[in-house]
Amino acid sequence: MFLEQTKEAAFQLPDNQQALLDTYGDTPDEKPMKDAYDVIVVSGEPEGVATAVAAARNGADTLLVESRDGLGGLFTYGWLNFIDMTLNDDGEVVSKGIFEEWHELVGNDEVFRVDVAQAAFNKLVEEEENLTVAFNTKVDEPVIDESNTMTGLTLTNDEGTKQVSGARIIDATQDADLAAAAGVPYTYGAEDLNQEGTMAVTPMVYLKDVNWFGIREAAKQELFGTATVSDTTAHGFSELHTMYTPSQDHMRLRGLNIARIGEDEVYINALQIFGVNGTKPEQVEDAMKRGKRESAQVLAYLREHFPGFEDAKIAAFPPELYVRETRHIQALYQLDMSDVWANRDFDDTIAVGAYPVDVQAHTVDNYGYVISNPNQYGVPFRSIVPQDVKHLLVVGRSAGFTSLAAGSARIVPTGMAVGQAAGTAAAQSIAEDISFREMAESDEAITTLRENLIAQGQYIPRFKDIAYPYKGDPADEAIQTLMDTGILVGGYDNDLGLDQEMNHHSFVNLVRELVKRTNGELFEENIKQMVQMNDFIYNEEPQPLTPDKAAEIILTAFGESAENGWQEAALTTYLTDETRSAYESDQVLRKNDAYMILADFLNQIGK
Repeated sequence: MFLEQTKEAAFQLPDNQQALLDTYGDTPDEKPMKDAYDVIVVSGEPEGVATAVAAARNGADTLLVESRDGLGGLFTYGWLNFIDMTLNDDGEVVSKGIFEEWHELVGNDEVFRVDVAQAAFNKLVEEEENLTVAFNTKVDEPVIDESNTMTGLTLTNDEGTKQVSGARIIDATQDADLAAAAGVPYTYGAEDLNQEGTMAVTPMVYLKDVNWFGIREAAKQELFGTATVSDTTAHGFSELHTMYTPSQDHMRLRGLNIARIGEDEVYINALQIFGVNGTKPEQVEDAMKRGKRESAQVLAYLREHFPGFEDAKIAAFPPELYVRETRHIQALYQLDMSDVWANRDFDDTIAVGAYPVDVQAHTVDNYGYVISNPNQYGVPFRSIVPQDVKHLLVVGRSAGFTSLAAGSARIVPTGMAVGQAAGTAAAQSIAEDISFREMAESDEAITTLRENLIAQGQYIPRFKDIAYPYKGDPADEAIQTLMDTGILVGGYDNDLGLDQEMNHHSFVNLVRELVKRTNGELFEENIKQMVQMNDFIYNEEPQPLTPDKAAEIILTAFGESAENGWQEAALTTYLTDETRSAYESDQVLRKNDAYMILADFLNQIGK
């Protein structure tokens, strides 16, 4: 275990953290596993710990099943020790409850020590009498009856194979492995937008003998682009994207996120490996081997070029990769990008998210993007209730979020808040003898759940009248429609430049991507015309978009005549009369006009 590797680290811990390590630094003692439990939670990821602790605190006899030899998952085995905090526009942390308890134990900072983090998870678990943890235990298969209700799990560990019954079961695995095995439908990566692949995976780089003052100097001189450096964190240096050349294909070094622990030890989140399916063990194993080799090359580059790393050495390699994305299960409600953009609160909000929508790169040919920076938005209970399988909930990054919404909702603090809600809901479901679907449909049950969560420290205020970007603008509805496709990018400032003129090159790109992402069959049927349209238009200099030009682009994309421009009869297939009558043929269109035309176009081709 990593705990044993770091106990001698040359860093004086605060007294409370040292006491935490002394008391809870070892793996909790295991109780004998019984034949049946009220609630079974699969995975000791941070989200799983929060889920199991919540279920136990609410009176449920709970079993937490973990395949590893300790708790903490991504934080303690992937060594991701830089927390993406969820702050709303008032600067308030919106992930509270059990996450806040854990965060205070590890120092209440953006950065934490991995051994302290694991001890904090151990403490949360050991203090619950109703909670049993089964380490080194593998889920062989779910037990599902003829009504498609999950009633238990077949588990294997050193003591053998055993079937354990559970009245309610919660999948907290990173990849929704249990839900997938049970037949819950899901999409993979950006499949919901007809795109291939997932966000890059990352092996954390753990170095020692680093001079922090040198890193400060590199930031001051902007040797690798701008960067922000505090006593414990550094992030930026984005010019490394192009300055560092990987020694292997399908890799890239992005800007550095550096977490400092102690005097001279750092963890770096920066190396990206593309084309890895995180649900395939052989691909993950190969990526880890390649990542170790590239980490050595990264170190050599930093030693030669980056102040502060002259004497740096690799301290150790992480046991696991940081995998950002795999499956997205299909739930009763799929949290969408427009929900995040509009800071939407739901009747059944059970947790609140606030992190920017950070869609990391899928290939070496792009750099990812931040779609928006929400104030705060609700995560509905329906988004953790999977389709098709009863008595099962799914929490964590693979819950019921679209691939775009997951760019924000995937982070651990949000996941722990959702996990706390799931554990609480499971106990309530048993006590009231109702299914999760019945809970989702019951105003009374949801009200009770929310009241219990608030009483237990969860942050879920009502905010249905909250402002959001361009609220009330004529293009408001169109923007939300297009946001769900990912063709609009507001960045950290949520700025879409609505008053700027739209040029016809940009409009071509938007039309092509809109069709490709939302109607793959239609795109394939017209791909030849789409390519010809693209080539033809790009032979022209960019010019302000007019309705006549918009009509030409749309009609040409589908092999239609555009002789009469905005007045062409064939355009009625793609735009409503209301939209066509709103603009003069030769007027210059601003972006808000173009977005309203595109939203109408999308609605028409979807019929």
